[in-house]
Amino acid sequence: GTFMAKSGNYKFNTEFVGKTDSRIRSSQDLTLNMLTCNKNSIDDKLILKTTKKINTANSNALLDLVKGTFVVEIGDGGEVELTANKTLTIPGEACLSIVSGKAKVATGGNATGISLKGKIQISGGELIVGTGESASKYNSIQYTADGKPTIEISGGTLNVIGQISRTQNQTTGSLIWKQYGGDVVVQGRNRGSVLWLTDFAAFEVLESGEFDMQGGTLTVMNGNGNEGYGDIFIEPDIMNCTGGTIIVGGG
Repeated sequence: GTFMAKSGNYKFNTEFVGKTDSRIRSSQDLTLNMLTCNKNSIDDKLILKTTKKINTANSNALLDLVKGTFVVEIGDGGEVELTANKTLTIPGEACLSIVSGKAKVATGGNATGISLKGKIQISGGELIVGTGESASKYNSIQYTADGKPTIEISGGTLNVIGQISRTQNQTTGSLIWKQYGGDVVVQGRNRGSVLWLTDFAAFEVLESGEFDMQGGTLTVMNGNGNEGYGDIFIEPDIMNCTGGTIIVGGG
């Protein structure tokens, strides 16, 4: 089906369900309040396709990702702010997919970022986690101990202001990292924040996780990491590194 939103000072939340793919299209700047992606399975998509900027009337978050794959496909330099003062939770049966354009997460909040149990997939465009404007802010990707949290990069850019690591008090690692291309930058900024997980590395894949790197670039910046783990800690059960470049330092 199709629905058309009337222009004017109105706000409404929209939930997308069902097995078939759903699409949001616009040829002009668009303001949305809250989108809930609650499809039948991770294979079913909610696709945001536009050539313009997507604004949100919600001060906390535009996207509530419950189940299914939310696809960002924005052209002509457009962008969308998925969350501001709230962490984006990606459950085990959900995926955030960036195809083109710029998607931003945790642009205004402290101790916010992405809580990952499901999947992040980037084939183009850019996903930015945090702003890094204040030394008191901490914006990172933290993955859960259970499930199969996965980050798959084949193109585009992933830019994380803080860390990609386990959650606090989590001793086991489970991240599945697959990089075939693209650029990943873990800035390691705001280490002066009391929220920085000092017991963990800035980037880590370990234990029951998997590290598969066949192309692209992984850069971890701003040194002085944990003495036990350093800035990068890669020691998973499954390891396959046949290409790509890992760069440590700078910032």
